[in-house]
Amino acid sequence: MNCEIDGISFPLEQPASVADLCKLVRNIPVSGLAIYPVGGRTLLDLGLPPTRDGIAIDTTQLDRVIDYPSRDMTITVEAGIRVGKLQEILKAEGQRLPVDVPRRAEATLGGAIATNVSGPRRFGFGTFRDYVIGISVVDADGNESKAGGRVVKNVAGYDLCKLYTGSLGTLGIITQVTLKLRPLPEASAVVWIKLEEAEQAAAALDRLVVSRTRPIAIELLSPAAADHVTHAIGQPLPPAPLVLVVGFEDNAEAVKWQIDQLQTELEDLKVWRQAFEAVDADPIWQALVEFQALQPNRVTFKANIRRSGVVEFFDAAQRQATHWALQSHTGNGIVYGHASSGSDEADVRTSLTKLRTLAVALQGNLVIRRCPNEWKTDLVVWGEPRGDSWLMQAIKRKLDPLNLLNPGRFVG
Repeated sequence: MNCEIDGISFPLEQPASVADLCKLVRNIPVSGLAIYPVGGRTLLDLGLPPTRDGIAIDTTQLDRVIDYPSRDMTITVEAGIRVGKLQEILKAEGQRLPVDVPRRAEATLGGAIATNVSGPRRFGFGTFRDYVIGISVVDADGNESKAGGRVVKNVAGYDLCKLYTGSLGTLGIITQVTLKLRPLPEASAVVWIKLEEAEQAAAALDRLVVSRTRPIAIELLSPAAADHVTHAIGQPLPPAPLVLVVGFEDNAEAVKWQIDQLQTELEDLKVWRQAFEAVDADPIWQALVEFQALQPNRVTFKANIRRSGVVEFFDAAQRQATHWALQSHTGNGIVYGHASSGSDEADVRTSLTKLRTLAVALQGNLVIRRCPNEWKTDLVVWGEPRGDSWLMQAIKRKLDPLNLLNPGRFVG
């Protein structure tokens, strides 16, 4: 069995235990091959092309629940467990991991942590860095090491949990994770708000900064992104140049009060709005989570910018020759963009350069999450170099001196 990464086919290994994985990795230096962890294979197009021959390692057979003391609001599982399966186990106990992972039926927990994916709820609940309290990895020498623990108040040693989160499998293969959890909310709702112009969007967002409400998601959508959501819910909503979606989760009384309060605070802006509650809100939440992983999309970017610059970034992107479908986790300054099918290649390249320049000017950066493989040789895939790049590379050399783990894909 083979696995394709950026158009290059690699033989695939599926170890049935951590011991098998350790043995497999120990034998790699003898052959001179590299190691490419692939998780659930939902983000194999993220990063630069592999630079060496090697093998792909699938950890999906490592999917056991090790320990679930639900009263402690923690769980320890093997990292190959699918995120959807994990959430179903937690749901049975009235709990959840409040990190939005697209394609959760396929994505593994270890892969989601290695790529540090998140979604709309990151504004209210944070990212994986806030929930991973213990981690085990197999390093480039084939040895399993552990960091953190199984209790929330654990302060022993270096916080390696955060080091491995977002490392894209370049420092070790995640094998086991302990997570802290949250209870399922009693009620959930989203408010859909039509905006006619950028100035109106800026005014609405300014109101949310000083609002008495406590939203857990603030999403700004371009018309194409809004169409994706309305198609998912099967209910046509009035078109608009921009759409603001504000999400709430809490007990039923608190959610109802926040919806009414938001309506009052936006009254003088004279915007059209509609609240969706309970089961009516669920498909909207799901569509917002899945937007970043829409398939097929040949070119996708992710920009991180100053929160106050999101409207300016949207306005600039919508003025480009390339038509971008845009979604922003506005409270966090994160913007995802998909180029429309059939976009001219030269226009897309020019637009990416302009938007990256603007993102940097707005104290951020722009990463190309998906593009044709042949483009990656001359595009700035990981954005403008950061001032801490030397430190990242030094850590890579220390933990993986032979450059066996995901060589060329990310750091080093």
